Formats: sequence, C-alpha cells, structure tokens
Amino acid sequence: MNKEDAFPTDSKKAKWGCLNWMVILIIVPLVLITGVFLYEMYYEERLLKVSNSPSNQFTIEIVEKGSAFWFGPSKVRIKYKGGQLDRAISNDGSTLSSSNVEVNWDQEDTANVTLYGDEQQPETIEIDFTDEQVKAVVIKEDVPGFKSSTVQSSESPNGQYRIEIREMTSLPDEGHGFHSIRVYYGKANRDLIMYEDYEPYQSEITSVDEYRVNWEGDERVSVKLMKKNQNFELNMYDSIDIDLTQ
Repeated sequence: MNKEDAFPTDSKKAKWGCLNWMVILIIVPLVLITGVFLYEMYYEERLLKVSNSPSNQFTIEIVEKGSAFWFGPSKVRIKYKGGQLDRAISNDGSTLSSSNVEVNWDQEDTANVTLYGDEQQPETIEIDFTDEQVKAVVIKEDVPGFKSSTVQSSESPNGQYRIEIREMTSLPDEGHGFHSIRVYYGKANRDLIMYEDYEPYQSEITSVDEYRVNWEGDERVSVKLMKKNQNFELNMYDSIDIDLTQ
C-alpha cells in the first residue's frame, strides 16, 4: 500500500469539503423555507379584532390562526378571560379581515361574537362573563344570514361620536349587490352596537355610487345615498338621518 492510498490527498479533501458545503447550502434553506411555510400555514396568529366591554372590564380578542389551504375554511380563535374557542369560517379561501367578525355587547358581562363567511350562514357565539368560569356557547342560526362589509366611517366634528356604514349582503353571496344598509353609531372610543337599518323600497337599488356624510354638530348626522344617472351625474337617491342622542 502506498502513501496515496493510505492518506487522502489535499485534492480529495477539498472535493469532500465542497460536497458537504453544497449539501448544507441546499438542505438548510429548504428546511428553513418549509419551517416558515408550516408556521404561517398552521400556527401564525393574525389579529382580526379586539373588543372591550362598555366599562373595559372584559376583553375579547379574535385572531385568524394559520392560513386557509386552497379554497378551504379559515381557522379563527376567540380568546377571552381564562379560555379560548376555536372555530372555522368558510370564506372561499380568501384571507379574513375585521369585516368577517363582529362583537356586540349586550351588557357589561355578556357579548355575542358573530362570524361571517362568503360560503356559510353567520355563526354567533355567546360569551358569558357572569360566572368565574367564563362560558362560550355556539348559537345555531337557521334563518338566512347576511355578510357585513364596512364601506365608510366618519367621526363627528369634535371626535365625540363616530359612525360606520356597512352594506349587508344576503348569503350565499350571488353577486347581486347588497340587501340593506346599516349605519352603526356610538361613542368614538367604544365598539358600535346601535345601528339604523335602511332597506331600499322594493329593492330598487342594490348598490350606492357614493356615500356623503354631513354632520350637524356632534349629535346629528345625515348619510346621503348618491347614485349616478344616465349622464353619470351624481344625484341623491335617499338619505339616512340619525340623532345620536336618542
């Protein structure tokens, strides 16, 4: 046996070193990319909405957990004092937003969380904080539901009140426009619970080209529904007038 057979040459060592580095440079990025993908797909939490009770004693936080696979449902997690509840929203695979969830406080210690999706009826979960052990109960709804989409918001001149204009679309959404309009209103620093419901006469319109909001001081607001005529000129179709003190 000669010396070349007994001991690898520097050239052979260099080749093995290059091969090892090539494996590392290929495998490590693949592992990292796979890890990031799995984290974003199944574990990452993205905040959708935080809601406080009227006196800020209780808090509900709703997050989207992971991402929808293909056109499958999205997972949401509802977090509250001492617990959490996992639900799913069928939204045609689209990324969820704050318009897919709604929180309404009946009183200081009771709230209703409603989940909306393009391919499902709204689902409401009642969360009761009255006992030490918080209860979350899913309420089944058999009546046709609506999807709420916020299209515009506005604050009063002194910032005391605010409104949100939401278009309510019947589910399943068949692309025929909205069913009605809701103008939610209340204190600027609170979740909006009260609303004025407007349903066009005999469904004459299913869309609005522009909403014009006019405040009369801090306590009265008028929302004008503008539609374009044949000459593409904006004309007022109707208005929604609200007295925020009532």
